[in-house]
Amino acid sequence: MQLRGRFGCYATLRSPNDSSLSLIRPAVRRISGICAFLLVVPRICVSDGFFRCGNWLVSAESSVEELLQKCGKPSSQQVSTEDVYAETGYKMGTRTIEILRYDRGTAAPPMIVTIVDGRIESIQRGK
Repeated sequence: MQLRGRFGCYATLRSPNDSSLSLIRPAVRRISGICAFLLVVPRICVSDGFFRCGNWLVSAESSVEELLQKCGKPSSQQVSTEDVYAETGYKMGTRTIEILRYDRGTAAPPMIVTIVDGRIESIQRGK
C-alpha cells in the first residue's frame, strides 16, 4: 500500500514479515551496538587516575607508600613548596608538591603522579 505525504513524497507500507526488514534489523542492532561502544570507550580511555605498574594497578586513591611499593623509585622527581593564603590574604601555611615521573618504556607514555602534602592528587599520562 502506498501513502502520499504532505510534500508529495510516497511511502510504501510493508508487513513486518517482509524480507527487506529482516535484513535491516541485524544492521540496526550492529549500529546501536557500535554507538553504545563508542559512548563507553572514551570514558574508559580518558579516566584519569589508573595506571599499571608491573602486575599492579595504581590509582589516585592509593597511598604514596603503596605507589612506591608497587612501582618503585620514579624516573625523576621534582619537589616544591608553595605558600597557602586565605581569601583575606593572610598566610595560612605551606604545602609541598611532588611531581613523580614514571617512564614505562618506548611503547607506553610516561605517567606523571602529582602528590600534594603526602596524598596523591592526580595521575596523568605524560607526553
